[in-house]
This record gives sequence, C-alpha cells and structure tokens, in this order.
Amino acid sequence: MPSAGLQHGRNILWRRWPGWYRGRTVHIHLKVHVNKVNVVTGQLFFDDDLNDVVYQAAP
Repeated sequence: MPSAGLQHGRNILWRRWPGWYRGRTVHIHLKVHVNKVNVVTGQLFFDDDLNDVVYQAAP
C-alpha cells in the first residue's frame, strides 16, 4: 500500500523490502519529476547488515 501523497507533490512509497537478484545489490529504482519532466533517475542501495536483519524477520 503506498503512503499518502505530499501536499505539493506526489509521493509513492511501498512498505515492502525489495527482493534481490543473484549477484546484484539489494536496491530500488527511483525517478524524480519536476513540472512533469523527469529530472533524475537513480537507485537507492541498502546496507548488507540491514538486509540481513530484514530477511531474517518473519514476513
């Protein structure tokens, strides 16, 4: 379920930890739009120690 939007913009944040692919770092993709124009495309990476804690927890 996405989080609520911001007053002057749009914010979609899924409350699930991302999965992984063999040989790839756990990450999510993001895009930032200003005036309906994509100005940034990037990735956010998660620390391996934090990933270990999350993946050991029950779903």
